[in-house]
Amino acid sequence: MSPHCPSCRCMKHDLSPPETLSQQGTVPAVKILDDRIKCLVNELCQLRRQRNTLQPISRLPPEVLLRIFVDVRKATERLSPQWIKLTHVCSFWRDVALSSAILWNSPDLLYPELAEETVRRSRGTTLRIMHSKKKVFNPPRLLGISSLETSAPITSIDLTGVEGRDIAILLNARHGQLSQLREIAVEVTGATEAQLHNVLTDDYPCLQSIQLRRCHLEWTSALVNTTTCLHTIDVHSPHRGILGRKPFSSVLTVLQLQTRLVHLDLELTLPSLRGEDLENGSSPTISLPKLKHLRIHDLLRETHHLFTRLRLSPSCCVTVSIAQSEDDYSASSPLLPLTESVLAHAHTFSPSTLAMLLGPPFMLVCVGTPRAGEKRPLLSFRWPSVIHPQSQRAAHALLISLGPVIGALPVSELSITFDHSSSRITYGDWRQLLVGFEGLRSVRLETRGRLPVHFLQVLADYDENTPRLLPHMQNLVLTDLELGKYNALHAIQGILPALTRRCQDGVFRALCFSEVPGEANEGIRTLMEGVAPLVVWGGDVEKW
Repeated sequence: MSPHCPSCRCMKHDLSPPETLSQQGTVPAVKILDDRIKCLVNELCQLRRQRNTLQPISRLPPEVLLRIFVDVRKATERLSPQWIKLTHVCSFWRDVALSSAILWNSPDLLYPELAEETVRRSRGTTLRIMHSKKKVFNPPRLLGISSLETSAPITSIDLTGVEGRDIAILLNARHGQLSQLREIAVEVTGATEAQLHNVLTDDYPCLQSIQLRRCHLEWTSALVNTTTCLHTIDVHSPHRGILGRKPFSSVLTVLQLQTRLVHLDLELTLPSLRGEDLENGSSPTISLPKLKHLRIHDLLRETHHLFTRLRLSPSCCVTVSIAQSEDDYSASSPLLPLTESVLAHAHTFSPSTLAMLLGPPFMLVCVGTPRAGEKRPLLSFRWPSVIHPQSQRAAHALLISLGPVIGALPVSELSITFDHSSSRITYGDWRQLLVGFEGLRSVRLETRGRLPVHFLQVLADYDENTPRLLPHMQNLVLTDLELGKYNALHAIQGILPALTRRCQDGVFRALCFSEVPGEANEGIRTLMEGVAPLVVWGGDVEKW
């Protein structure tokens, strides 16, 4: 069969054989086309490889895709709604996202138009209302929230950086949809504080978590009195405000109902004590067996009254701080009984889970988590920084009176911090304070430029009639000595006799300085290394 028809015009031309073309050379236009074809073939192969790589992802089961969408949304929803772009990778992913109403149950009121579309896509499922902006100088009035056409129940409210008046608009607009509310977290910005008890008047039998910042919690409101399921109460008020007019017994009544509490954090939220609250038998004992974290920051009398009526589990971490004046050091104040009550709690469990803060201007007593890499239970406190002489004497008396109580704690490391304004500890103060620390292995003093002369003298003064203090102490760590600011060599020469005697007891092992002496104080290194069995300088101090 002839490849060409008889009438084909190409039969009329004398075509050159292939070898003739090769002899004449390749046409430039053909070479360009050949290069272009090679590039297209390479791009095609690359696209095929990418398609083959993406095929397993695009064919993920819908339930796996939905889990990915939910996780990405949780990780980024506080920053921006960019997670929605992930649902548009392909039509299959978009269909999975649109068919899952639970993916659209968190409208962010920071983006009103997006919030309206999110509510429409939620198709009546329970909602988690949120406002994700943390810091807003001119927070937008959330005028569009009342126009969201949905009657779906709301299970969670999470508003950050919203003014108090906008919160009232939101809650009033959603009145009747909060019966299934489980979590409420509000952080108010601006000058207006939120009075939630004026708008939250329904019953909330499912409520489990209350977290309020710059909000007043009304202890007689329905928010805390219509549920027994609370596991978290975390309320920080900017000031006590109207709390002084409410009965203190309302707090105890609420806590009696919340036997499931795990986290209780109250800052300036306790009502003022009245005469009837102090009568015998008028305040019940409250048992919170599941409580793991307790923090109270309030006035002294109110804090003492509440804490002494709580019965806590052995594993509860306790932090108590007092917001009041130096008058709390007076003999009639309950500061000492409160301190003893909190420290007594340390005897019931591992000392690595108790923290007590009384400052400033009060002392800091903390049996807290050891520093990184350490396993020794640590006891640390800050020596009082007070200016008035009478308050200073009372502060010293308080701390000294706590010596036996603190010394009885099962700790092996003691850390004491001095501020620049801290008063000096005398020889007698040290002797009274250190009584009872039989098991102490290490002492760390942050001296702020002061040599602990009296401390070392107390350690060295013992004889047949005077028992030796800290008999098992092996290490002494001195930090912030500021050796270059004064005649440190002369001062250290004054403590050498006491230090020498203590180093000869066979127990003392290492003397540690956080500062490396310069050339001007090179004599300090020579003196210390000639006395102590081991002297550590600089960064290696943190190992001790």
